[in-house]
Amino acid sequence: MKTGIQIELLNAKKVLSYTEFPKVEIKYDADAFKSFEPDEPFNGRVTGVSISMEELNWNTLQSCIQFLKQCKGTYLVVSTMDTEEITDDFRQLLVCCCAKVAECGIFILVENGCKKQSEDFYCNTAFSGAEGLRELLDDVKKELPEANIGICFNTGIANLTGRNMRALMEDMGNLIRLIHVNDNDGMHDLRQLPYSFTTGRGKKSTDWMRFVGQLVRQNYDSYLVFDTEGLFACAPEPLHPVFCQLLYGIYQEWESRFCFEKKLQKEKQGLILFGAGQMAGHYIQRWGGKYPPVCLTDNNKALWGRKVYGYDIIAPVELLEEPYCNFRVVICNQYYTQIRRQLEEMGIAYDCYYDEYDF
Repeated sequence: MKTGIQIELLNAKKVLSYTEFPKVEIKYDADAFKSFEPDEPFNGRVTGVSISMEELNWNTLQSCIQFLKQCKGTYLVVSTMDTEEITDDFRQLLVCCCAKVAECGIFILVENGCKKQSEDFYCNTAFSGAEGLRELLDDVKKELPEANIGICFNTGIANLTGRNMRALMEDMGNLIRLIHVNDNDGMHDLRQLPYSFTTGRGKKSTDWMRFVGQLVRQNYDSYLVFDTEGLFACAPEPLHPVFCQLLYGIYQEWESRFCFEKKLQKEKQGLILFGAGQMAGHYIQRWGGKYPPVCLTDNNKALWGRKVYGYDIIAPVELLEEPYCNFRVVICNQYYTQIRRQLEEMGIAYDCYYDEYDF
């Protein structure tokens, strides 16, 4: 999975000087694009350009193509916010855009959208769900089979329309070529960083855990761009580098979820689950078919010698004995810290399973 951050062209050089993000996406600005002169800081670091549906016409398309060619960018995102219907004119415009960019190796991405009805309410449009976007892309492909076109999935917009994010992503499938990541309170288009709107005990406005879990399920390997202009607009400029570091840290945590299966694939000898409760059951349900455990272990003495989920439960001390000492341990228990310490004192290698990404 690749990553980047969306920025304005006027601030691009400054952001590129301090951000850890290897790539940036540029938000279209007519005046800034006219006066743009490419230089070294941009070379190879621009992923693409984002432009609103209202701004997109033949002239602005030409401007975006020229910019992308100069900066070696590969895509153009078309935002559909506040557009209710998919019109024939828009279909034809997309066909023309796809035909024009084909020779440059650039692809067109249509972003899911919604319409603002009042200060704190957004309604669905033809661009909000998978069905409308799939139909639009199919229409373009019928007229131009070689069209390089896909979907840009915006997490914040999905949240504003009350969509089940996991189901929506599953319905869009491999048509998703780019993801714009931002958070909001479900009522206002705030474009904040993920996890900003957590209330009570772990109740989130956006279900980020299941979002990341779905990325892993779909084996998503394209761009994930943080579209968080609201965060930078309200924060003092000296804090911007710090927020960039935080966003990059979020990306690294999400990226690590893709590594879990890679670790499982390496365990040719087999593995043992530490924990015999619900989390172990979740592991068996999600991964047990491909990577079944040899057995389970648990600190609860009452479980030793019994079977749970069809697997024998051994005492932790047996992990030091043959044949169990040949297997890697996967912690499936909420008491990660204590069990980590226990295994480290025993000299046993381990990994951790976090079921909140799957269930």
